[in-house]
Amino acid sequence: MKGGLTFAALPYNTAWCNGPDGIPYMRLTIAAKQAREFIEQIPHSTCTRAAPHRWHVADDGTVRAQSVLWLFCWGKTGMGSQTAAGEARRVFDLILPVTFDRFDALIDHRYARAHRYSREDIDAELTAILNREIDLGRASVADLLKLHAQVLEELRRRGIMRSSNNPVADYTEHLVTTKLGLTLRHNSAAGHDAVDNKGRRYQIKGRRLTPENASTELSAIRNLPGKPFDFLIGVVYRPDFTVDYAAQVPYEVVVELAKYSKHTNAYRFLMRRSIIVDARVTDVTDRLTA
Repeated sequence: MKGGLTFAALPYNTAWCNGPDGIPYMRLTIAAKQAREFIEQIPHSTCTRAAPHRWHVADDGTVRAQSVLWLFCWGKTGMGSQTAAGEARRVFDLILPVTFDRFDALIDHRYARAHRYSREDIDAELTAILNREIDLGRASVADLLKLHAQVLEELRRRGIMRSSNNPVADYTEHLVTTKLGLTLRHNSAAGHDAVDNKGRRYQIKGRRLTPENASTELSAIRNLPGKPFDFLIGVVYRPDFTVDYAAQVPYEVVVELAKYSKHTNAYRFLMRRSIIVDARVTDVTDRLTA
């Protein structure tokens, strides 16, 4: 309990949505009803009276730019009440996809005061300001983690990822199936990720190299003696997720080069660049980067 507000654990929802022009607008991170309740409990009678007229949320949870600026101004001054200002800042952090401190770093208070009651459509304008390049070196840990979560969720929403976890595996499946014309299979127990129009089976794996870890070892290959796939597509990325090299490796080559690990009861496979020179292996780097 902080200043009369109960900050319970609430579900995280997509923070951004696209308007009709494709520009992402601000969206609530909690239910609209809960957000309004929090705002109406900010301890200042002027804020309470103004909320029904100044706080506007669409059915999909998108908040009007003017409403965001109005709440931001309350967090800046609280109309002379430090208590109201503090609660407004905490509510801002709770219900919106950008922290108050981050918003404050990007939005000038004079701009917010001048536009909070604007009759114009300023959603795109505000979004453009918020989407300016972020100085990651100066961002707080909380802002970085929030940005990371938003990026993963947006990739999931676009269908590039099937979960909101590490993007390498899902992105690699999306990239390979799209560029090579394969059909993604959703039965992971089958031991392969995709098939082509001839019914040939493909296991797809990616590895992102970083300065801290330059290993090209792909994730574990299960049940290799059972021939769960006909080809392995291995993709190696640079640190910025651009493709460094990629190859289509026949099953028999994988069997020759993979090493069994008793500890994991699976096979280890190093996706070294040199594998491309094997005549049985097909270099697909250009096809994936075209």
